[in-house]
Amino acid sequence: AAVTERLRDHIHTLVGRYKGKVRGWDVVNEAIDDRPGPRGENLRDSPWLRAVGPEFLTLAFKFAHEADPEAKLYYNDYNIEAGAKHESSMILLRRLIKEGAPIHGVGIQGHWSTDHVPYDAIDRAIADYASLGLEVGITELDVTIRGASGGQLGPGFGRGRRARPVTPASPADLKTQADAYARLFAIFAKHKDAIERVTFWGLNDRRTWRFGQHPLLFDADNERKPCYTSITDVLLSPPHGATPP
Repeated sequence: AAVTERLRDHIHTLVGRYKGKVRGWDVVNEAIDDRPGPRGENLRDSPWLRAVGPEFLTLAFKFAHEADPEAKLYYNDYNIEAGAKHESSMILLRRLIKEGAPIHGVGIQGHWSTDHVPYDAIDRAIADYASLGLEVGITELDVTIRGASGGQLGPGFGRGRRARPVTPASPADLKTQADAYARLFAIFAKHKDAIERVTFWGLNDRRTWRFGQHPLLFDADNERKPCYTSITDVLLSPPHGATPP
């Protein structure tokens, strides 16, 4: 009981402080384990799971709704669009809904690379989540060009010095990235009734957790990249955009 009250106090303090100012919250983030496990929700080990049990997720949503009944509440995770982790996410979401959790949507983080974007799985996952009556957000979108660096920050990040990816992206790489973003946004537009928002995981290629892999719509100098145009072309062209006169 004391642990549950602590969870409630924390959520009420945070969500209550911004009541009416924040439109939505990722109430629970990355609760499903990456490692293969028994069929089911396959929740990752955490202090909350050990102290409260699987119902801590339901309680978290209920406490957030108490603190701000108007806010939209999300479950957010990565790699939930395909495979066993998608199956686990569906089992988890069905349980939350059955237990009366006031959940409004699910966030697919969307950290992909040009050599591995599971388009068909993404298409099916959005439809699966919508079938549960949930909105879908693409919450941390970036599509990397293959490079030498991983998820580290680049030199000068946050220090005022300008830092650029070490190896420039080739025109061919930029074209491949533009095509990947276009295919993704065609899928998002197809499911426009379910997609609540698309959020990019950064502003430009100079300030990104995937420094050196050119993942975003603007380069290190804030110039538009080909993927910017490929996205707008998809969204502004029929049947997704307005019909030209």
